Amino acid sequence: TNFTNTNQVSNGYGIQQSYMDIVLKKYGIYHFPYIGNDRINTHMIKITGIPIGMLKSVADFIEPFNHSHLFYIWKGVLLDEINSSLVFVNLAKKEYDFLFSCVRRPVSLKTFLNDNSGKISALNYNIKSFMEMLIKIDESGQIKINPPFIYEPYINMDAECGCFNEKRIFPIGDSYFCGHPKVGNGLWTHLGFINHLVEEIKTAFEN
Repeated sequence: TNFTNTNQVSNGYGIQQSYMDIVLKKYGIYHFPYIGNDRINTHMIKITGIPIGMLKSVADFIEPFNHSHLFYIWKGVLLDEINSSLVFVNLAKKEYDFLFSCVRRPVSLKTFLNDNSGKISALNYNIKSFMEMLIKIDESGQIKINPPFIYEPYINMDAECGCFNEKRIFPIGDSYFCGHPKVGNGLWTHLGFINHLVEEIKTAFEN
C-alpha cells in the first residue's frame, strides 16, 4: 500500500538525509529515542467510522498528493458487515494546537467543519480538501474526527526484571512499549504476548 509510512516528525528531520543518529535515552524504567537532543514524537489525529464501501474512493482521493505520507488508511479487521476503516492524519504543531483547542471528544466530521468554518484555514489545504470530500460522501453522518494526540515511542528494556511486592511481574501493553499505531500498537499486538505467556505457564505446570 502507498499509505504505510510517515516522513513527518515534530522536530522537522526529513528523508533527504542518508542516515540519522538515533539514540535511546533512559528516563525511569523506559528508554526513549532521540535525534540529537530532540525526543522523537509525531502529532496525529484519527478520522474514524469510514464505511468499507467508501475505502476505494478515499484511497483514490488521497493517492495523488500523499507522497509525503500525510495520510494513512487502516482498513480494519472485522467482518465486512460490521467493519469500518479509519485514517491517521499527520499534523504540524500549529495544526495540532488548533485541533486540540476545538476537538475534545469524538464528534461528527460534518459538525466539526460547520462549527469551525471560520478557523479551518489553520489546516493545510490537503487536509481540508480531504475532510470536505468525506462529508460529501458520508450520507449517514457516521464519520467522526477524534481528539488529536502526540505519539512518543518508548520501550521498557528491563521488562524481564520487573518486580512488584518482591514478586516477578510480566509487563504487557503500555508498561512494556509504546509502538506506532500504524504498525499494530495496543491490544491487537499485546494479545499475542499474553497468549505466549499463557502457553509458557501451561507448559511449566504440565512438566
